[in-house]
Amino acid sequence: MVRRTTNRSMMHAGRISPCKPSDLLRRYDIDRLYHFTHVGNLPSILRSGGLLSHAKLENRSVDVRYASDTLSRNLDRAKNLDDYVRLSFVTNLPMYWKSVYRHGEGTFVWLEIDANVIDRPQTLVSTLNATDNFALIGEACDIVSKIPLGLLAKDIGLADLNDHQKRVVQAEVLVKEFVPLEMIMNFDAVTGGK
Repeated sequence: MVRRTTNRSMMHAGRISPCKPSDLLRRYDIDRLYHFTHVGNLPSILRSGGLLSHAKLENRSVDVRYASDTLSRNLDRAKNLDDYVRLSFVTNLPMYWKSVYRHGEGTFVWLEIDANVIDRPQTLVSTLNATDNFALIGEACDIVSKIPLGLLAKDIGLADLNDHQKRVVQAEVLVKEFVPLEMIMNFDAVTGGK
């Protein structure tokens, strides 16, 4: 179910103030989000000035090595989510381990994204993996408080989670179209400063 809402403010002591989801993340010491990519994509990320959504990559005919499979990208398209860059709260994702199993260790790198990216206009949050039929997806201001951030802040190993928790840790931040290079905190480290 995709529900998009327009509530952009919260009540504080009788006055309305703008919603800032990053403030809630900071309460749980979440200062970064994550995106994993094939090491072969790093030069095109640099040339593009950041991470582009699947739709932008296709529009610009950027040659990319996907970690996701065709089914996942088709599900995104069916849900009108192919113009979003997907970020996770944790690095211990089933999709990451499937990709490593298929392509080999050292094939992918984790990019650390400044958590303030969640405050960008048109950013959505999903309570589960966005392709999950039970995911609640909506504006960051409305959805981020529905996610168990205490669990996500710990980045617990998958073997230590029950089946429900394994789905919950796949919650996502969906950034419209583009995550600029300056918000990728470790880009120089993963590229060796190149």
